[in-house]
Amino acid sequence: MMSRRNTKRRGALVLAGCAALSALGLLGLILMAVLGFEEPSLALWTSSSIFLFAAPASLIVHIVMTKGLTRQQKRLWLRALLSVHGGRVFTAYVRSRDRRRTAERIASLLRKPSAY
Repeated sequence: MMSRRNTKRRGALVLAGCAALSALGLLGLILMAVLGFEEPSLALWTSSSIFLFAAPASLIVHIVMTKGLTRQQKRLWLRALLSVHGGRVFTAYVRSRDRRRTAERIASLLRKPSAY
């Protein structure tokens, strides 16, 4: 039986791998924009677009499936990801060792008026 610690490590590795796939997708789109002479490659465009959304999709699945957060905290994370601060929240979720405590900080961030 797999321990909770190993499960957390595997989850972190999956999130990191999906972040790398997203970076690869972005690189593919940039290469196609810079080096695509007349007509873009449909295969490169499609695969790069799918890879580009790997990290956000895996993060949403991780939030929904995790048992380490309450239902209210999951809603808070998802609402924060869709806010103006989505990039900052994405980074905070991936880097956080205690997501419950980080959720409290995110809640205070959402209460502040946006600077945009």
